[in-house]
This record gives sequence, C-alpha cells and structure tokens, in this order.
Amino acid sequence: MNKHTFETEAQVATPSLSAHVLLLRDGRVLLARRRPDAPFAPGLWHAGAAGKANPGEDVVRSAVRECREELGITLSTTDLEFAHVVHSHEGGADWVHFFFACRNWEGTPANLEPRKHAELKWFPAHRLPEDSVDYCAQAVAHFLLGEPFSQHRTTTRFPAAPRSTAPADGAGDAGVAGPLHRTLGHVAEERRRQQSLYGVQNLPPGTGPEHRAEAVGAQARVDSAGREPTWWDLAYEELCEARAARTDEELYGELVQTCAVLVQWAQSLSLTPDGAGR
Repeated sequence: MNKHTFETEAQVATPSLSAHVLLLRDGRVLLARRRPDAPFAPGLWHAGAAGKANPGEDVVRSAVRECREELGITLSTTDLEFAHVVHSHEGGADWVHFFFACRNWEGTPANLEPRKHAELKWFPAHRLPEDSVDYCAQAVAHFLLGEPFSQHRTTTRFPAAPRSTAPADGAGDAGVAGPLHRTLGHVAEERRRQQSLYGVQNLPPGTGPEHRAEAVGAQARVDSAGREPTWWDLAYEELCEARAARTDEELYGELVQTCAVLVQWAQSLSLTPDGAGR
C-alpha cells in the first residue's frame, strides 16, 4: 500500500466524534426528548446534552460546551467522569460516541435549544423509557455495569462471545431452586449499577434497641422526603417495593436490588474504620 492509498483510506474511514453528558442526580439521569420534526431520532429521548465535536475540538471540551449551549449549566472538565464509548454505524457513516457522567454543575438545567428538543425530564438511570435512542440507552446500560466499550450496528462484535467462568446451571445450592452463582451474578451486576449511580456509600447502620418503638412507623419514615437514609431504611424500602411487585420478573428484580443493598451493608461490617479487613 503506497502513502497516497493509505491517506485516502484513512480519510474515508475517519469516524465522526460526538460527546454526550449524562447528568446524574439521586440515581436519575436527565434526558431530552427530540422534537417530532427533528432530522435525527424524532420524538425519542436522548442524553440531556449531546453533539458533534467541532473541528480541532476534543470530546471533553465538546462535552463542557454542549452543556453550556444546550442546558445553560456551567461545569469544569474535572467535573466529568468517563462513562462509556460506543462505536456506531448509522446512516452509512461511522461514529464514535463518547459518554461522560457528571454529578456536579452550576445552574439549573433548562432547554435552551427548543428547536431541537421538546422537553427535559429526569428518569431512573436503570429504567430508561422505551422510546429512547437505542445507542444512548445501550451506553447507559453498559455504564451502569462498569463496561467501557460497546458497538452498535457494526459488523464485527467484540468480544465475539460472552466470557464466563461460571459453572453450568444445576439444581441449585443446598436444594434451593435456582443456581446460587447465577443469582449472585445478578447481585454483582446490581452492585456495579448502584456504585455507578451513587458511588461507594458509607451510611450509618440505623439499628439498635432505641429504634424498636418506631418500628410501626417505619414505612412512613422511608417514604418521607428530606431524611438522611440508613442501611436499614434502604433495605426496608427495597423490601416494600418487592412486596408490591406485580409479576415474578418484577419481584425477582426488586429482590436482587434488596440483596445488593444487604450484601454491601454486610461488607461494611467486616471493615475497620480505616478500611482494612478485620
């Protein structure tokens, strides 16, 4: 291959770069609904701030600029954390979409580009609306699992097949229906989602005999706004949601979330104040 051929192919294969910012608050992410007449993804929910990087502009600076132009908020490059990158093939062109998470900013997000967006709304990050832009929803799901890279509508998949060292499904552990390793695997996934959303939490235990008289009012305390939660509050809230589940699938998901909280609580008891094991 001569130099001219290499440069020509490089120019053809050069993908466009885009920056997306996932504003996170209390486990929710800010999304923007595209206008019904938008040329791209009309009527669908997309990252709150997103756009193509300008010539000569790196994606980090692009992310900061998009937040200012589209949402009217101010943030620094140090307020951004890498979330995920998607290599996507759309409309006959290649894109590399960089996603950044942001938990700190100045100002109140507002729709400053009504010609592009119809509205802004906060959604639970682990439960995005079905009418979301597919590669955006894909990036959020991978981010919550701590997975840095994925592909969308490309011909080659990486990795080609899931890598797993888990044993084959059997009758279960100690006669309990359902393989323990599979359930614990789901718990581990939920733990990664929680840490992506909230960071490593260090909460007080919230237990003790002095709380016994308040047991009857526990549900009301969990539902009340503005309280500082304890481990007990979080676990009890998840159990209440499980009790209200409508289907076995929903119940399983709520119980996995409950287990994830309880496992983290138990782990906190095995550490000394300086973080070293007992």
